[in-house]
Amino acid sequence: MMSFGFLNILMLTGLAAVALPVLAHLISRRRFEVVEWGAMQFLKLGQRTRRKIRLQDFLLLLIRMLILGLLALALSRPWGRGAIFGSFAPAVSRDVVFVIDGSGSMGWESDDGIPHQRAIQWVFDALEELNPGDTVSLIDARTQTRRLIHPPSTDLKHVRDSLQTIAAPDGTSKLSQAVIEAVQILLTTSNVSREVIVLTDLQKYPWTLDDQLSRQRLDDLLSQPAVPPTISVVDLSEVQGTPNNFSVGEIGLSRSLTVPGFPIQIRAVVSQSGGASTTKTVRLNVNDQPVAGAEREVTLAGDGQSTVDFSHVFSEPGVYRIGIALEHDQLPVDDLAEVLIEVADGVPVLIVDGARHRDETRSESFFVSAAFRSSGENERWVRSTVIHPTELNEQALKDKQVVLLCNVPTLDESQQRSLTKFVESGGGLLIAPGDRIETESWNTWLVETGEEMPQKHFLPAEFLSIESQTFDAIGDDGASTEVVIDTDTLTDSWMERFQKGNDVDFSATRFSKWWKLGTQRSMKDSDEKTDSDEPEPIQDPAGEAVGSRSGESVVGRFTNRDPFLVIEQAGQGKVALLAVPLDADWSTLPARSDFVPFLHEIVFQLSGQGFKRNVSAGAVLKLPLEDGERPRDFAVLGPNEVSSEPKLLREGDALFATFSETSLPGLYEFVSKDAVKPEATSFLVLRDPSESDLSRIDEVEWEILSGEDRMKMIDTMSDLTAANQAELTRSELWWILLLGILALLVAEVFLTRRMVQGGHTQLTTEME
Repeated sequence: MMSFGFLNILMLTGLAAVALPVLAHLISRRRFEVVEWGAMQFLKLGQRTRRKIRLQDFLLLLIRMLILGLLALALSRPWGRGAIFGSFAPAVSRDVVFVIDGSGSMGWESDDGIPHQRAIQWVFDALEELNPGDTVSLIDARTQTRRLIHPPSTDLKHVRDSLQTIAAPDGTSKLSQAVIEAVQILLTTSNVSREVIVLTDLQKYPWTLDDQLSRQRLDDLLSQPAVPPTISVVDLSEVQGTPNNFSVGEIGLSRSLTVPGFPIQIRAVVSQSGGASTTKTVRLNVNDQPVAGAEREVTLAGDGQSTVDFSHVFSEPGVYRIGIALEHDQLPVDDLAEVLIEVADGVPVLIVDGARHRDETRSESFFVSAAFRSSGENERWVRSTVIHPTELNEQALKDKQVVLLCNVPTLDESQQRSLTKFVESGGGLLIAPGDRIETESWNTWLVETGEEMPQKHFLPAEFLSIESQTFDAIGDDGASTEVVIDTDTLTDSWMERFQKGNDVDFSATRFSKWWKLGTQRSMKDSDEKTDSDEPEPIQDPAGEAVGSRSGESVVGRFTNRDPFLVIEQAGQGKVALLAVPLDADWSTLPARSDFVPFLHEIVFQLSGQGFKRNVSAGAVLKLPLEDGERPRDFAVLGPNEVSSEPKLLREGDALFATFSETSLPGLYEFVSKDAVKPEATSFLVLRDPSESDLSRIDEVEWEILSGEDRMKMIDTMSDLTAANQAELTRSELWWILLLGILALLVAEVFLTRRMVQGGHTQLTTEME
């Protein structure tokens, strides 16, 4: 196949300069007045001499036109593709973008090392085949594409140095996005040969085969330039088919914040892909150290999985890194899952007592305060302060993590705004209603959203009516119809401990009254969801549409299906709404031994929402700044051990030091440069468990991916170099045109000199 084109097609407009010599010739011609004198008749030119002079004029004009025409063509950088052009054109300069897959599967261990190491060595070898003038870009494909060499560089030593600093394979990669970015880089380069080389193990997951939009976008980019880049894929895996692999999924914690002496539940799913039934040892680590006695034996079927649970108690405050580890296999990167947990020296809680009394035993918050006033080791769990509703303001909320509203009749607009701001910035709010509640005030608590519907209800449910019952009620069939807590609905991890059969008395709580709470979700069991369960817009008292309560979660119900506890995310914090007060007026809950653990569990569940230490890859890390602190006071150390400076972010009145280059899973630390904070603040970028799926691209999927010559497979750089020298070679021809211009300049000088020496000017005058 042969083809021809121009790299700088706009320079072809310079062909208009070909007319300049003609115009100059016409303008320079002058009519002289001829004076006849006697002897002139003997000097008249012959016809043959006249033709010779006209021919020389024409040749000189043609040469000058050709010089300008060839110069315009050379500046437009013509290229030819095919065997004919390749036979006389020199080796062309190349723009090459190497894309190295940095995902965890590239860490599969074999006798010859890992695919990631082979990819780096492949690039080292490829650099030896490049010539001076060739440019190189280097992309590390992760969850976020990392351009290690950009803009393209001709300094191959710099490329080699960058190859030696690439982080070890971990997490996931987005190869489709990385290829698109590589093509975008080549659209800005100028060499005629432009190549993208992807070095991977052909794992299916990073290519997002179901993303047709990305492939369409890639095709659009490839169709833009006159010389489209070529895309080559190198398979560096030595494994055929899907290998047998063991992995640990994400860790689930019963709470993200706890206190010394209070047990925390830790759970993870251990999986096997392929293989036969086998037994594996799983252990619990804290700060990379195995916990004594915390080991489990799990049996995994082929392509099966098993859930492992641990319970741990921390003795001192601090931030700890919890890990669940498997025995080492050929893909060690997914044999360990980790998560950070903060152990606080007590949770600051504000209790707003709606019926505060001089006699403390008659106050609404008596049992709550008593539950938090534990002695001995437990006195640090919760640090509570009790106030009257009139004392609730922004100053009272300062430094608090959770607020309990105990049978508070109503809140004014200023208090609602303060609590809204408190929750949306990461605080927790628990509402325990009683007989003092003014329903209209609570049901019309609206907040601004800035979305399609400018307002939404702040509470996760609305107060409908007070329901009551008679204890020991008996139905027609002789069975008890008494309404109690249905412990089968307590399925959230932090509520599982209160399920019936766990040696608890939570389910034995008796209720004489409760608030019927109206949510936008169906009152049916969570397993019986239908299309009618979708939330509908609600009308506020003024008749205007406001946002529905679409994010609430009913984490506990009564046996009559009424909600017992509803929790909803609000900004960075949470709002929890109970159906009963936390005193003994409506229930026997305060008399149960589970009352104290239940209060602590819900406080821990609502606290620690604003400061996210565990984030997904690509998320922005945010460190709250105290008065006088600036981002440049800190350095960020990540898994690649490269120090970076955070940036400033302002959210309302709050200032944060932020860091966004989190494509690598692992531990990140904000370290103070001037010892303002002696201890580092830690964040953990979690590993995506999807990378444990090692399924490879099959032939059908490769056809989809490489369709219409979008990309091809190669083994070595020599294969690609040989292709560039064969039929499909693209060769720039501008240098040939420059040689032609040089030859024409020599001819123009020679012809002009000859014509001048022959008296061309005088002879021309005579011919006029």
